[in-house]
Amino acid sequence: MTIRFRETLDQVIVYFTDDEVAGQASVEKDADGLDDACKLASLTGKRLMINFQDVQWMPDAMVGALVLLDKAAREQAVDLRLANISPSVLEMFKITQ
Repeated sequence: MTIRFRETLDQVIVYFTDDEVAGQASVEKDADGLDDACKLASLTGKRLMINFQDVQWMPDAMVGALVLLDKAAREQAVDLRLANISPSVLEMFKITQ
């Protein structure tokens, strides 16, 4: 799985390009991309929107990466939002709360 992001006037929007995150190397690469997007949002004063539209499943390591992203966003005063979360991914978030 790979991520891509783009800027709008008030947001940095992150998109996942596959329906599931698989493999440790992929998670590490995606975590780096999420960190880059957070830094961009911080530098530009924009909201960071993570769009889960095409994601149906993700490993625990990716959930962990998102927890670290939340921490980084708070430290950098970035407004982090999650959108279009499927019921299966939402259940994973609830379990790891």
